[in-house]
Amino acid sequence: MKEIELALDVLVENITSIHTVAEWAEEMGYESEKYFTRKIRAHYKKSPYKIIVEKRVQRVKEELKNSPEEILFSIALDLGFCDNNALYKFIKRHTGKTHSQLKWESEMGE
Repeated sequence: MKEIELALDVLVENITSIHTVAEWAEEMGYESEKYFTRKIRAHYKKSPYKIIVEKRVQRVKEELKNSPEEILFSIALDLGFCDNNALYKFIKRHTGKTHSQLKWESEMGE
């Protein structure tokens, strides 16, 4: 189980380059994405895709909070998005909020 617990650390360290379950599985050295998915789901009780999304949203919130004056385009590039529109759509799709709302919540400590 230690290997699966390590997977979360690997994801967090490489969150800007890991966008899919296949990329995460490959980073962990798994040849089978399905096998990796089963192991993650058994250990964390949620899909690896959901974990990736949660960690990316968490990182976006941190960036918005820690770099309030930075332009959204710069944050998007730093986090591995192709542009600020891709980041905006990601935030809206996965949180139901705009980046401004997310930034405000981050600054308020929610």
